[in-house]
Formats: sequence, C-alpha cells, structure tokens
Amino acid sequence: MAHPEQREFIKSCLVRFANNVSSATNVLEVGSQDINGSIRDYFPAALSKRWVGLDVGKGKGVDFVVPGELIQLPDGWADIAFSTECFEHAECWREIFLNMIRVTHKDSLIVLTFAGIGRAAHGTVDTDTGSSPYTNHYYKNISLAEFASSFQLDKYFYRYSLEVNMTVGDTYFWGLRTTCFADTEWMSPEESLARARGQLGMVVAANRKLERQLLVARPWLALCKLLAKIYRALRR
Repeated sequence: MAHPEQREFIKSCLVRFANNVSSATNVLEVGSQDINGSIRDYFPAALSKRWVGLDVGKGKGVDFVVPGELIQLPDGWADIAFSTECFEHAECWREIFLNMIRVTHKDSLIVLTFAGIGRAAHGTVDTDTGSSPYTNHYYKNISLAEFASSFQLDKYFYRYSLEVNMTVGDTYFWGLRTTCFADTEWMSPEESLARARGQLGMVVAANRKLERQLLVARPWLALCKLLAKIYRALRR
C-alpha cells in the first residue's frame, strides 16, 4: 500500500466486487510486504481466506519468498489476485502478470495498482530505499499505453478497466477473467516442474518448523504424539 488515492481505489474495488470478495477462498498477493499498510487491512474476513502473500524478501505480510513470476500455484487456483505498488519495481512485471492470469480462473478478479507517468521515483538507491528495500536497483514508471499494448487483454478478461489518476501519477487495473490460459506459461515444463518441487520442499520445511514450535510451546502435544506411537506399536 502506498498513498490515500491508491487505497481508495482498492477499497472501491472491494465494494464494487463484493460478491467476488465474499465468495473467494483463495487469494494471491504479489508484492505483499507490509511497509506502510497492507491490503489485508481492507479485505473483509482476510483471516478466513487461504491467503498467499509473495515478495522477494522476508518481511511482515510475506508468506513465501518467491518472485511473482516464479510461483507455481496450480492453474486457476486463485479466486482473487492482487498486486499493489509492485510492478514499477519489477523488471519481470509482464511475466508476473501472465502468471497471475494463469493462476486465476473464469470469473476470478485481478486488481493492480502501479506507478505510471508523472509519479516520482521511489524505492531506489537515490531516493528512499525503504519504499522497496529488496529492489532498489530497479525502477520504471509504466504508462497505461505500455501496459495495454503488452497483453491481449480482451483474450484474458471479459470485463476490465484501465485508468490513470493524473493527480498522483497512478495506473489502476481491474479485470474479470475469461476461460483463456493460452500463452500464460513462459517457463519450460521442465523448469516449471523444478520450481514446483523446490517450492513444495520449502512449504514442507516451513510446516515442520511450525510443528516443532508448537510442540515446544505445548508439551502435551508431544506427549499425545508419543502415546499414539506407543499405542500403534502395541497393536502390531
């Protein structure tokens, strides 16, 4: 999240597409680090959703350290996908968007905000690195025309909107997905599989770490597990 105008756009989308929001189970957020506020603060019942927050470095609001273009969630997994104030800091913003399209299904909602023409540079070594601490080597304003010409939006969305906030230099997008997945895979099948295996291993390791923490915090869980093992051994 960045500034009041961008927050108002997000809130207006959540109101306008209230049915999508209330029925959503799986939510993907690309560039999820909470620097000066999080989209989860505005999302109704966010804790009841399967929320996957991605960023390129660890931080508050980051569930997995995976670049948005590399996440190997299944095709059509997400009911809603967000990316706010991320694309101007990402050299691979086109691949990120294609991957968000791949991860969503028919009638899924995708919402984007990013810096357009007229917005001052931020999150760089010569401005304020705190705005984007892991990507201060890169910055690029993305115009509405450049974004629109980079994709066949009519192929992937049956309804969508692109708009510019001239006051602050923002570009905003929302779109409702069609059934089309064509040309959204930019990695080879071998690389996609390798990435998926690596990410699955990361999830398994995180779950084991969480389990160990729970056992330390709640010794009775360890006792229950031990008794269960003894019971199974006695039944053999």
